Order: sequence, then structure tokens, then C-alpha cells
Amino acid sequence: MTPEDLIKAKEEAFSVPYQSFVLMTGSFPNDLFCFIEGKDAPYYHFRIKSDYGGDIHYINCCGKKHVLKVKELIENHSEYEPYKTRYFIDKDFDISLKGTSKSLYETPCYSIENLYCSPNSVK
Repeated sequence: MTPEDLIKAKEEAFSVPYQSFVLMTGSFPNDLFCFIEGKDAPYYHFRIKSDYGGDIHYINCCGKKHVLKVKELIENHSEYEPYKTRYFIDKDFDISLKGTSKSLYETPCYSIENLYCSPNSVK
């Protein structure tokens, strides 16, 4: 496998979290599916769990671009409308997507970890 092949495979990695979601819908039709950029589930879990009383499945999409691609794929298939989905991305330094979708949460800063290190959090 060449470096170019690895780059291409990484760019197409959105199909793995999408497939995970598709496979889980049959077993967990009433659960909440949360798509995250990476290993951010511990940062979001407490808040999500306090607002949502049911079971939650976190699906790592390996990057913001892939979260958005999975969101697009799911929302373009009407058979997935009955399922509860939420998408979590970091603001980063690109154009903000805040307010573009009710199912999309964008952090107010560069990354979710920054919220845990802010002066207000420390206080």
C-alpha cells in the first residue's frame, strides 16, 4: 500500500461510522446516536446523559469532515428519519456552522477540551 493509498483510505473513512450506524439501527431503534470527531465522548457524555435519559451510542467519525459527511448521508436517506441522531464538531478556525442544523452542535471554541481548560471552568 502506497502513501497515496493510505491518504485516500483515510479520506473515505466516513463509510465506517456510517456502516456502524446502519448496523446498529436494527438492534437499537430507540437509542440516541451521537457522531463525534474523535475520542471526545467522555467530554460530551455527562452533559448529554443529563439531558437525555435513554441509551446513547457514540460513533467516532475520525474528523470533522467525516462527521459532516455522515450527517449528509444519513439525512439524505428518509429511512433514517425515525432515528435520533446528533452530530458534534469543534469550531476550529474555519467557517462556523453553528445554527445551520438543529442536530448539529459546534463548540464555541477551537475544541471541546478548551472548555475544560478555560478560566471559568477552573473557577
